[in-house]
Amino acid sequence: MDRNKTSELIVDVYTVHYTDAVSERFDSKALKKADEELYNKYLKSNKTKRFSIT
Repeated sequence: MDRNKTSELIVDVYTVHYTDAVSERFDSKALKKADEELYNKYLKSNKTKRFSIT
């Protein structure tokens, strides 16, 4: 879609949108480097499941 300079494509009954999305994320590596004690104070573990098809 970038090649065709379009952000919308109609295929059969579907309309596909391809647009830029901007997100801001916390830089935990920088915090760990700057203040490892503070980083460890707020560190928490999270368990998730991953679904994959190969």
